[in-house]
Amino acid sequence: MAWTRGSAQDARSRDAELTPEVLLRWIVESLYLDEAIPKGGLVQWYYQVLTGVKLNHAEMTDLIEATQGVYTDPPVSKRLGFRCVLEEPPPGFQGFIEEDVDDDAVDPFIWDEAAELLASGGWPKTEDPVYKYVTVASWLQDASSNLKDITFGRLLHLIRLCTHHHNILGHRDGLLVPWSQSEEHERLANAAAGQPTSVKSDEAYVQNWKELQAGLRYFISISPQSEVEVSKLKLLFRSQLQKELSETVFGHTTMSKLLSDPGLGSDFVLENTPVSGRKGMQTSRLRIIMASGCPLPSPHAARAVATAGGGKGNQQQWASREAKPRHKKPGAPVGAAQDSQHKVKTESKSSPLAEGSISAPPGLDVSLGLTPGRQAEGTAAAQPIHLTGTAGRQTGRQVVQGVPAPKKAAGGAVSGSK
Repeated sequence: MAWTRGSAQDARSRDAELTPEVLLRWIVESLYLDEAIPKGGLVQWYYQVLTGVKLNHAEMTDLIEATQGVYTDPPVSKRLGFRCVLEEPPPGFQGFIEEDVDDDAVDPFIWDEAAELLASGGWPKTEDPVYKYVTVASWLQDASSNLKDITFGRLLHLIRLCTHHHNILGHRDGLLVPWSQSEEHERLANAAAGQPTSVKSDEAYVQNWKELQAGLRYFISISPQSEVEVSKLKLLFRSQLQKELSETVFGHTTMSKLLSDPGLGSDFVLENTPVSGRKGMQTSRLRIIMASGCPLPSPHAARAVATAGGGKGNQQQWASREAKPRHKKPGAPVGAAQDSQHKVKTESKSSPLAEGSISAPPGLDVSLGLTPGRQAEGTAAAQPIHLTGTAGRQTGRQVVQGVPAPKKAAGGAVSGSK
C-alpha cells in the first residue's frame, strides 16, 4: 500500500496544498477502493506510513471530525474500535471484504504462493500488535509480483484465514509468526509429548492427576462459595501452591478440555453458567465444584496433600529456550535470519524527520482534485510525507513536524513536489 512515482506526479503542481484532512480523506477513500474496512487501527497505521507520525486516539478522532465527508462509527468508542465512514463512497466502490466471511476470497493459485511465503517468514516485527495483520499483508505485497495486484482487503482476509483456520500462521508474544514457530504449535507438540509449556527449568509444575485433584480440593475448600473459577486456576496454583499448572502435561491445549477429561475423576463437576457481559452481550462463566455427595476435606488437610510432590521443568528443553532472547528489536524480521535487506531504519528519538523533497502519493493531487487509486505496491520503499506549516510535536519516539495539534485545523504545503 505505497505508491508509484510516475506520470501522476509529473502533473502535480509544486504549490499544491496538502493538509492532514485531505490526506486522511484520501486514505479512507483508497481503503474503500482496496476493499479494506477502514478501521481506526488501519487508518492510524496508513497515516503513520505516509507521514512518520503515529496519532493517538484523541488526535485521530479530532482529525476525523475536522475532515469533511468522513465520520466514525460508532461515534464514541474506546481506543481505536471504530470505522471511518464516508458520507459518499468513491466511484467504483463495490464493497468490503468482511472479516467474518469464511469463504476464500483469493484465487487458489494465489493461495499457494502466499502460503509458501508465509511459511518461510521474514516480515518486519511491528512495535504494536494492533498492526500485526496489516504488517504481514503489506509485506506480502512487497514479496510477490502476483500478490501486489490483490486488493489489500483480500490480503487481510487471507492473513486472518491463515491464522485462524489453516494453521499457516500462529502467534508468538502477541505477533504473527510462521506456524512452526508459534506458541500454538508449541502447545500442540508439548501436549503430544506430555511436556509442560512455559515452565522454566527451576519451576515446579503439576505432574499428574493426583496432584491436580489435590489442588482442586484445596482451592474449593478455602472458597466461600465452594467453587473455583477456571480462569483463575493457574494463578491459584502459582500463588498458593508455588506450582505451575500446564494443560499440555495432560495432553490438552485448553483448560476446559483438561477439566472435562475423564481422568480427573468423578469427584468434580465442570459447570458452564451463562452471564451477561459488557454491553449486554451474553458470555459464560466456567467453574469447577465438588460433585454431589463427595466429602470436602478441611483446608489444612487439603493443603497438606496439595503441597506434596510436583515435578520440575524439563532441564534440557526449557534451559535452551531461556537462552533465546525473549524480545527482538523493532524491525527485526520474524521467522527468518536477520540480514541487511530486512533491517528497517527508524528515526532517532530526538531527531525530526529529514527535510527535503517528499512527494504525495499518486491520486492525492490537490490541484487536480482528489482521485484515489488502488495502492498495490507495498510499503518497503515508502517515504514519509512532510506536512509543513504546523508546529512540531513530541510523539514520544521522535519530534515530527507537520502534525495538526488536537482540535485545531492545520494546513500546509507539501515539501517538494516531484
